[in-house]
Amino acid sequence: MTRNHSHRFRARRQEVQAEIVRRVAAGETLAAVRAEADMPSPQAVQVWRAVSEGFNAEMRATLAQGRSLRPMDGTTRETRDTHALLQATRAIPA
Repeated sequence: MTRNHSHRFRARRQEVQAEIVRRVAAGETLAAVRAEADMPSPQAVQVWRAVSEGFNAEMRATLAQGRSLRPMDGTTRETRDTHALLQATRAIPA
């Protein structure tokens, strides 16, 4: 089942965005944060980044620090996911 429930977060969107940035800055991967049931779907996060320059700038700065790019369990899946998200939001060229 796809989670596309950004409307659930409308009233507290800024709070949820700040939580996402804080957790990614603390070393969690963006994919791990988004995977939790009480967090917005990956699509909602992409939309937020597209419509909120402030949130997008914070995420770009946090991701640029490389904290979320650490491979987990010896794989590079998280790095590929982050790279694909950055391309999708035009933060980096394709």
